[in-house]
Amino acid sequence: MPQKGEYGYLNARMKKQAGLSIFGLAIIIATIVVGYLRYHTRANIFTIAAALVAIPTAKVLVGFIICIKNKSPERTQYDRLKEIAKTPYILSDLLLTSRENMMPFEFAIISANNLCLYTTNKKMDKRKAENYIRDYIKAEVKNINVKVVDDYNAIIKAAARMVVKEKGNYDTEETIKNTLLILQY
Repeated sequence: MPQKGEYGYLNARMKKQAGLSIFGLAIIIATIVVGYLRYHTRANIFTIAAALVAIPTAKVLVGFIICIKNKSPERTQYDRLKEIAKTPYILSDLLLTSRENMMPFEFAIISANNLCLYTTNKKMDKRKAENYIRDYIKAEVKNINVKVVDDYNAIIKAAARMVVKEKGNYDTEETIKNTLLILQY
C-alpha cells in the first residue's frame, strides 16, 4: 500500500476502508443473528457485543466516505509533473485536515523554502489554506513560502521554475514534507 504523500494513497486507503467496513458490518449482522437464534429475543449479550463493534465500524465507514469524495489524481498528470519537476520532493494524494475543514490537494512540490500545492477544488479558499499551512509549518521552518493553485498549468510552471540543489543538504525540504504529512488524513 502506498504511504502518505505517495501517488495512489487515497485510492488504496479507500479500498482498505471499504473492506474493513464490509467486514465490520458482516460481524455486526452475524452477531445479532446468532444472538437472536440462541436466545429468541433481541435483548441479549450478543446485541451488546454488536453495538460495541458498531463504534469502530462507524469510524472506518466515515473514513471510507471521506475517501470516496477525494480520489487520487490521474496518473498521467502525476507522471508529467514528476518529469518536469527538478526536485525529488513531489507529494501526491494529500487530504490535509484543519479544525474547520478538509483540504484536498492532488499534488505538492517542495523546493528549498517553497511549497506549491495544487487542488481541483474550486470552492476552497486558497488564501485561508495558504495561511493555515504556512502557520503550521512555521513552527519548524521559519521562512516558508506557500502557494495554492487550482490550475494544473500553474503547478507545471511552478515545478519548472523551482531551484534544485546540486548536492547537499535537503533538511529543509524533508522537514516541510514531514510537517505537511502530519496534517494528512
